[in-house]
Amino acid sequence: MSKKVSIIVPAYNASSTINKCIDSLLNQTINNIEVIVINDCSKDDTLDKLKKYGNKIVLINNKKNLGPAASRNKGLDKATGDFIGFVDSDDWIELDFYEKLYNTAIKYDADIALTEIYRTNNNKYFFNLKKEKVADNTHKKFKLAKIPQYNY
Repeated sequence: MSKKVSIIVPAYNASSTINKCIDSLLNQTINNIEVIVINDCSKDDTLDKLKKYGNKIVLINNKKNLGPAASRNKGLDKATGDFIGFVDSDDWIELDFYEKLYNTAIKYDADIALTEIYRTNNNKYFFNLKKEKVADNTHKKFKLAKIPQYNY
């Protein structure tokens, strides 16, 4: 059985971007995911847009504005996944993004899989890693896997 990935999205006044963000998460090529969105007291119609997703997402409404870091922590409290991912509400990701991270983590039995992302001038995104590699930190507490450069 595959391990679950929990993706946490803090959202504050994200009405103009939240649908593109959530749609990119719900349409991932990896199946076993949960999307947790923390509405951080938005003053626009972000909450209305999030409610339309129904039970496709886990929706948390902050009672007061906490900011993105504390909102992510609330998401961590609700997460049931074996792996955790974070996406900002004004971002979106390619449909196979989490599948590639997941497969790399499984391949190397890694605790953490990561990549870097950059935006180029012509609005194309690319990950800036030259090769796949695994690194252990000096205290051997976790294993880290990085995925190779991945162009769009």
